[in-house]
Amino acid sequence: MGWPSMRAGEPSASGGRATDCPVGMRVLRVEPSVRCSSFPLPGGGVGLSVEMTGVECLAATRARRERRDEMASCRVDNLTAMPLETAWGWSAVATRGGGIARCCLPMGSRSAALDAVCPDGAAAVASPGTCEVLDVAAGLLARYFAGERVSFDMPLDLTGLGAFGAAVLRACGEIGYGETCSYGELAVRAGRPRAARAVGQVMRRNPLAPLVPCHRVVGCTGALTGFGAGLEMKRRLLALEGG
Repeated sequence: MGWPSMRAGEPSASGGRATDCPVGMRVLRVEPSVRCSSFPLPGGGVGLSVEMTGVECLAATRARRERRDEMASCRVDNLTAMPLETAWGWSAVATRGGGIARCCLPMGSRSAALDAVCPDGAAAVASPGTCEVLDVAAGLLARYFAGERVSFDMPLDLTGLGAFGAAVLRACGEIGYGETCSYGELAVRAGRPRAARAVGQVMRRNPLAPLVPCHRVVGCTGALTGFGAGLEMKRRLLALEGG
């Protein structure tokens, strides 16, 4: 039996309402699975509990799709990584043969850094001197964490990040050393002035920190807000740059 799409608040054929999604959110499909159970009523008698599952909302579907795309970006064939030891710990960079596709902030060990740039362990590991783009990135990172004023001006591979995510990361990459930018301002620079919250989500999943310096993005009052590696790391990075 087919089931019609409904909007939240609209009456269903049975007289009920679609209330599992926010108002105005379209339900993609309603293919209910009904689970019934009985329970005793006070004073005697039996009550019946009916649970209906299987209603899938557009928001949930979009979130799953974004997560799937994010994880897929870690599983592209021909990913080559290079670990490097910096003054702050172990970092790593990875490429698919063009620009830098992934990078990580310093971690406690070489293996942890490699896992961060490719969690499924599928990357080949390059030695220094065998891949020019990785050598350049590794050199810049080593200088940066040693306290040098460095500009990460190098090609990036933004495959799998979507048009909006790529636009946000490109705009973020333009924030200069020692400067900061609010999420709202970054949304404007990325061409989506009303998408400050979505910009924050892109920053949270940034696979190229610190080459794409998401630590330079702050709240509208200048306050430090969410950061994937933790606010203490964000403070240290801004302090390193004199902020």
